[in-house]
Amino acid sequence: MSRKPRTDSKLKTLPAETQRQIFELLRGVPYRKAVAEVREKFGVETSVGALAEFYSWFPLSRGLEQAASFAEQLEKMAKADPQLAGKSEEISRFAQIAFEARAVETQDPELYVELAKLRIKREANTLQERRVKILEAKAAKADAAEQVANDSTLTEEERTKRLRQIFRMG
Repeated sequence: MSRKPRTDSKLKTLPAETQRQIFELLRGVPYRKAVAEVREKFGVETSVGALAEFYSWFPLSRGLEQAASFAEQLEKMAKADPQLAGKSEEISRFAQIAFEARAVETQDPELYVELAKLRIKREANTLQERRVKILEAKAAKADAAEQVANDSTLTEEERTKRLRQIFRMG
């Protein structure tokens, strides 16, 4: 969902449970003191700036992971239910709207922006897929028309009739 953390972002690449523990620690301890505690408890060398950045990143990353997990569960359920078969895109759009509403409700602009970016990417991908289908259909028509045009066994009248059928011109 969101970008992967840089490999030099030590705190962001720790196991999820360790990240949760560090986040909880930061809720009750000043960052300067937390630097030493993180080094002692988790063996991670860090800085006040890195802890501050991690503290603002952690809730957003959890929200996006939960949103992605929920969307995957919805899609699996949709595929398993015969009545919902073929409607996974609709369910995914519904989940996206629900997540954006949740971000607004919890007044989380970062989460809202990330979800909106995902929606825009999904819409762009859908549009691109549609373009490809249209181009493939046009290419198939062009191939069929070329075969008809090069078929020496057809009369001019038959050739015209088939070309009209290919291009649905009458």
